[in-house]
Amino acid sequence: MYMDEYKDYGSFLTGFPSLDHYLMGVPRGFFLEISGRESSYKTTLLQQVFGHIQERNKEVRYLYIDTEGNVTKEYFEACGGDSSITEFIQENVIEEILTYVHKFVVESNKEEIPCLVAVDSIAGFTTLHELKQGISKATQGDVPRILNRFLRTTAVRLKEYGSTVIFNNQLRDDLNSQWGGTVTPGGHGMRHWAKYRVKMYDWSSNSKQYELANGEIAHPVTFLVEKGKNQNVYKGFGFSMDVILGKGFSRELDVIQFGIDNGFIEQKGHYYTLPTGEKFNSKNNLHSFLTETPDLVDMLYKDMLDK
Repeated sequence: MYMDEYKDYGSFLTGFPSLDHYLMGVPRGFFLEISGRESSYKTTLLQQVFGHIQERNKEVRYLYIDTEGNVTKEYFEACGGDSSITEFIQENVIEEILTYVHKFVVESNKEEIPCLVAVDSIAGFTTLHELKQGISKATQGDVPRILNRFLRTTAVRLKEYGSTVIFNNQLRDDLNSQWGGTVTPGGHGMRHWAKYRVKMYDWSSNSKQYELANGEIAHPVTFLVEKGKNQNVYKGFGFSMDVILGKGFSRELDVIQFGIDNGFIEQKGHYYTLPTGEKFNSKNNLHSFLTETPDLVDMLYKDMLDK
């Protein structure tokens, strides 16, 4: 592919104004990495975004790879995904997975159809060498070498028709750092090849939990962007989104918070005013109103993106 043939395919919209504004959605033609501690809602976010993209892009081919064996179609559909147009694979041998993903991308290009692939997660990878040697033999470096080879050979193929591969990963303690740093399994390959790398931090264990009007419990999850070649190109950029226990990330709460931060929703003390003129005397009342008016949420979401 020559530079004069390069095409900007834009991004897949995620349905959350914060992700679409700060990360410019899911950029097409690239690798992405989402990492976090265990139970930090990585899979939930991935499947919610997957579902929103599927709802608006029926022509795209979809592949979801579960390396940990924890994902079910019922949970996928509860997060908004459409299993009828998604190919599911449960496998953790890295050679088989990445060979299939590369073939899936190339076949999509031959058919001139973009594809969206989710790999959940890098931490679940094992190798044929590791299976053959057994648990008593050391196999350090096998996964990073194979992963890097895949990233190099597939990167340009993604750009041909605007396909995207999203990797979930895990944050783990770095035992080599005296300052208690964190690392992700899979080596340094994703640091170089990912369009952006996002770390998720769940703050459910502290005092930031709050109760909604219907009795549901919500709390913020922080997103820290360590590499971004989109709108924000500097290290250390962060934002947050609220998640509701048992439901996942709330689009309504994100619309409210993003609207307040960017002037779409006026806040004076405990009073909130929508662009349409409706006024509410608490955030809970505003959230309850928006959950009952999905068309208004869609309108606010589109207005936020247009501005």
